[in-house]
Amino acid sequence: MRMSGTELKAIRRHLGLSLDEFAVELGYDGSPKNNRTTMRRFETGERPISPPVARLAYMFLIFGLPGEWPEITEAEIAQEESA
Repeated sequence: MRMSGTELKAIRRHLGLSLDEFAVELGYDGSPKNNRTTMRRFETGERPISPPVARLAYMFLIFGLPGEWPEITEAEIAQEESA
């Protein structure tokens, strides 16, 4: 899966997140300054966007951020697996 920096930036803006906030949602745990630098490099094309980051960004665009996802219990997961 390929994603351009322009696409990543558009997704981030659609979600209403800062560079640092988006980096944290994508799993980066550096300092806010390092997170901003990493995201800026992605968005300008200075650094290629890995397929896992692209997949997560698209997933966030489609389903929203993880904190917005409905809660699902272990019992519900087990029930779905047995169906």
